[in-house]
Amino acid sequence: MIDKKKKNLFNSAQKHLKGVVCSISDEHKKAIKQIKNLNSNVHEYDDSVRKKIGSIYANRADELFHLKPSPFVARCDVSFGDAEETLYFGKFSLIEESIYSWITPAARIRFENLGEVSYTLSSGEKRNAKLSRKDQFLISKEKIVFMASESGEYERTLIHQEYLTNRKTGFVLPEIIAQMEKAQDKVIRANPDGSFLISGPAGSGKTTLALHRIAYLLQSPETIELYGKAPIIVFVQDESTRQYFSSLLPELGIHNVEITTYGIWALSKMGLQGYICGDTGIEGGIEIDWNEISFKKAMIQHKELPKMSKKGFDPFAWLRSIYSKDKQLVEALIYQEKENRLDYFDLTFLQSGIINRDGALLTEIERYFEGKNSRLIRKKEIVPLQYSLVMLDEVQNYSAKQIQTIKSCLHPDTKSMLYTGDLGQRTRIGTMTIWNEVDEEFSSERCAELKKVYRNTRNILQYIKGQGYEIEVPDAIPSGSEVLEYQKSEEAKLHIDKLISEKEGLLVGVLGFEDKDLRKYEYLKSKKVKVMTIKEAQGVEFDTVILVGVGDEALQPIHKNKKLQKELRHINKNLFYVGLTRAMQTLVIIKEQSL
Repeated sequence: MIDKKKKNLFNSAQKHLKGVVCSISDEHKKAIKQIKNLNSNVHEYDDSVRKKIGSIYANRADELFHLKPSPFVARCDVSFGDAEETLYFGKFSLIEESIYSWITPAARIRFENLGEVSYTLSSGEKRNAKLSRKDQFLISKEKIVFMASESGEYERTLIHQEYLTNRKTGFVLPEIIAQMEKAQDKVIRANPDGSFLISGPAGSGKTTLALHRIAYLLQSPETIELYGKAPIIVFVQDESTRQYFSSLLPELGIHNVEITTYGIWALSKMGLQGYICGDTGIEGGIEIDWNEISFKKAMIQHKELPKMSKKGFDPFAWLRSIYSKDKQLVEALIYQEKENRLDYFDLTFLQSGIINRDGALLTEIERYFEGKNSRLIRKKEIVPLQYSLVMLDEVQNYSAKQIQTIKSCLHPDTKSMLYTGDLGQRTRIGTMTIWNEVDEEFSSERCAELKKVYRNTRNILQYIKGQGYEIEVPDAIPSGSEVLEYQKSEEAKLHIDKLISEKEGLLVGVLGFEDKDLRKYEYLKSKKVKVMTIKEAQGVEFDTVILVGVGDEALQPIHKNKKLQKELRHINKNLFYVGLTRAMQTLVIIKEQSL
């Protein structure tokens, strides 16, 4: 295609985009005005009706607010018999501008080849059409940064492209929707019944794809009623991931999904205020092998737990009854009690005890009943805790008993579990190793394996592969700077200081296997330099990663308990992989000795 033709296509698209943005602004103003008028006319509707209408206006205003920066991701010119139409697809619909939401059945045609296409409406009616032109867009801040086009007159051609960042800022969501492939769209629209697994290497986008599936289930006419029966909850690994994904779903129009960690959720549902959750790892000269403590607790989870009294609830007293036969466990629990600290095993045992005692995890809800003179009466009830869908991110870091506890809270009409992760990449002691431990089995239709990695550069992926990890290096992935290795700490320190000063505006992560590996780097902490363990960095990514404390002690730990030693070596190998894959552009390895 000649440059003049490309320029004309791009200018035409820009002009259309400008008009659409103005139209969205006008519609947004109308929605805001409707909300103000509704609130000013308080006597026109009763409170319940006004709240429902106000909620509709508020949701529409929110959709338009998020639609404006990136109104559409695709254009499809189609013919339905003699009628020709130009359809656009985006995050939300704006029928006045022929923009339809990415969840509509018609949106599937953007993945089809030119020519005869078809799709099925929610009513079951099949629609046939002819696709004569297809454009793909990436729009950020009301500006086209990528455009490709194909039609019967010309093959797929790159029309316009600017530099695209892969940082978790700006236009991440529009980029994901715009670059979604047919296989990913199929995962999102898969039959909602039962459990579903999305696996893949770090940086493949499995978590974000899972969140898009939740957005689809809550917005599609086919599933919205089913998944509106009970709340939806998403379990993530840490606070930073929770904050990131808490801002992600609203961009897709979803506001009523709880995103939390297992620890925060368990403490809350058991009413344990003032307690903290964390791995057993209390320092200060205490001579306790916390890895062995975790390993012993992992063995206990396969045993029958003692009865829990209905009178009062002292978590540490009940845990002492579980750990009483092991002096080391009791000693560790004493230190935990001083800090009101409960680890993931403790919380799981406590929840299992409550389920054995009460038959289920319970929660308090409010119901309204019609009383005399049609007055509404509010009444509180204790009922079993239920969710219409539960998503577990990084499922390999959960024990079988934890998952069984969470599954006990599924609504009987859906029984929907959405898992992301890979059991072969476990980074915690005592976690699940095979799916039949939690009565799960996935057919090919209920399991999606992602293989493409979007996060790392070619150089970083090749380095990871060179360390013995099975990883695919896509042909189209861009190259970057070479991975640097240092063994002498002084030489490394000089490079780190220089590297951080040069990376102005970029986020740097200094990551280690344990806290002791990080002590000498604490001075680097700042707004743009994060110093944390690899476990804490799961779910997080950095422009530059400096991986410290790498050596035989970390990767080939020695322990008197040979079963625990084997487990630790497997876990630390996986932790090393996690640390390597946190880097998007630059990776530096500080070795304690040659690997």
